[in-house]
Amino acid sequence: MSPSMTRLAEIIHRDLKKRLENDNTVSVEPFNHVTILMYYQKSLDEKKNHKRKLLEFHTDNVYSTNGLFVNNKNSQKEKTVTAILTLGNERVLKFQKQLLVDNEETGKQIWEGCGGEDSFCSYFRLSNGSLF
Repeated sequence: MSPSMTRLAEIIHRDLKKRLENDNTVSVEPFNHVTILMYYQKSLDEKKNHKRKLLEFHTDNVYSTNGLFVNNKNSQKEKTVTAILTLGNERVLKFQKQLLVDNEETGKQIWEGCGGEDSFCSYFRLSNGSLF
């Protein structure tokens, strides 16, 4: 991480430790990784006549079908936080439960959202300066 990213990670870590000091369900450890995502408006999807998604769903933590954390499929330690600092325009963060299923055409496993492509479990509005 650059010196600026390291400093920002330290500030966010200190803030999260203070916010979550009485929560024993998660561990707030110093960040060992920082990702900066730049969002911008993409062109309209000609076929669907609407704005294309800027970032597809992805999986931060993988659990087995019986609810156990799968260490070899996770780059993040169990019960540690992921933090999002929003700068700029408001956006919506959507959460959905996904299952790893076999793709019959390719023979590979793919992530599939539960309840269909457009279903999601919950969402949060993130505004400039918010820390989630």
